[in-house]
Amino acid sequence: MQRIVLSNCSRFPDGIAEDGLLRAALERRGFVVESVVWGEPIPEHALVVLRGVWDYVDRPDEFLDWVRSLGPRVWNPAPLVEWNHHKSYLKDLARRGCRVVPTGFLPKGEIAEVTGVVKPAIGSGARGARRVEKEEVVAHEDLIVQPFLAAIGVQGELSLVYFAGEFSHAVRKLPAAGDWRVQVEHGGSVDAHEPSAEELAVAFFALSGVDHLYARVDLVRDLHGRPAVMELELIEPELFLREDAGAADRFAAAIEGRARCEE
Repeated sequence: MQRIVLSNCSRFPDGIAEDGLLRAALERRGFVVESVVWGEPIPEHALVVLRGVWDYVDRPDEFLDWVRSLGPRVWNPAPLVEWNHHKSYLKDLARRGCRVVPTGFLPKGEIAEVTGVVKPAIGSGARGARRVEKEEVVAHEDLIVQPFLAAIGVQGELSLVYFAGEFSHAVRKLPAAGDWRVQVEHGGSVDAHEPSAEELAVAFFALSGVDHLYARVDLVRDLHGRPAVMELELIEPELFLREDAGAADRFAAAIEGRARCEE
């Protein structure tokens, strides 16, 4: 039987919460499934699916070396992971004509007076994100600066989830009252969402030409009220499998398709 490794971090060695649904869906399809902390040895011939590898942001070079060492067995594939791990990919999306939230970059070692939301260019969740107003910022690491979008407090942030190029489901994430961070660990909430045709079109364009097993496109309303890409999550996104009854099985079906290609 084909073996599937769900790779996580040392904080969640047995997998993140939604992995239970995915594991069950894969086992129903006849796979042997186990969780392995990234960086540790992988069973021979196993297909590796990156999941909650959230601490890679602390050791990005080591993580990328490990992903590359797995060759074609890892998904999403190493070139895609390398492209997506640094938020400079937003420049590429903008150059292709994708509608993205305006993003400035402050390289490590530089100092600038900025206004907006400052985030690490290599980061996950809301790690290190803060709102500033005409503040001199010293970049101790590569940073990005995006405008503060007040609409997030009312309309939230949308996450559209895709498996092997097909739309699966979407959620709306809303911040707690008085906050602007939508993550649950900061008091945010999550509800199912039915995306509009325009939202689907923006997400589809962002993923065009991206050969992914899984993807999450995060959209917000820009300063003109239009859906725009805030981030494109291709490494370790929460996929909100618990918010849609068929999501875990759709993900398992996509993994099965990849596994067949590797046989």
